[in-house]
Amino acid sequence: LMVILYTSVGNTSITNAQSSTSEIVLFEGWNLIGLPFTPEDTSIEVVLADVLGNLESVWAYDGETDTWSSYSPGAPSDLTEMVEGRGYWIKVNTDVILTIYGDS
Repeated sequence: LMVILYTSVGNTSITNAQSSTSEIVLFEGWNLIGLPFTPEDTSIEVVLADVLGNLESVWAYDGETDTWSSYSPGAPSDLTEMVEGRGYWIKVNTDVILTIYGDS
């Protein structure tokens, strides 16, 4: 992917963004994962699309506020996105592969 930026004063900047894909094996039960890069779309439903049918819940801890956030398909949730640099506890009901798409 090539990104071309034009500024209001006529300067041009060209950047090559590398598209990345990463597969994370999730085993039945609880898994602690971190994302290797920021996904193209950080919405939790989009990031976890490959495994939603086997997903029971996702939990994330925020050390700054000393609180846990969670996501469970079909239930009210306060965890709405997944980003690089944060740990997530993910519970699945069978072994599955989670594929992450983004820019490294």
